[in-house]
Amino acid sequence: MDDCLNEYEPVVAEVLKKLPKEELIMREKRIKRAFDISIKKTELHPDHQDYDVWRPYITSRINAVQKQMADEKLYQRD
Repeated sequence: MDDCLNEYEPVVAEVLKKLPKEELIMREKRIKRAFDISIKKTELHPDHQDYDVWRPYITSRINAVQKQMADEKLYQRD
């Protein structure tokens, strides 16, 4: 479900910057595949369903990035 998060949201954008390159590539492939399947109105073949959509890779990092952003904002005030 993390693939559905808005990448233009500041916190999500910051998390995406910190992800490993391989993870970003896999995310882009999943989004492209989902778009293609949606346009074609087909289903993903079970052999290609090798990813656990419920495995958080962005939401698990959001709290840390939010704290970092809050700390930076607090630091800038002083």
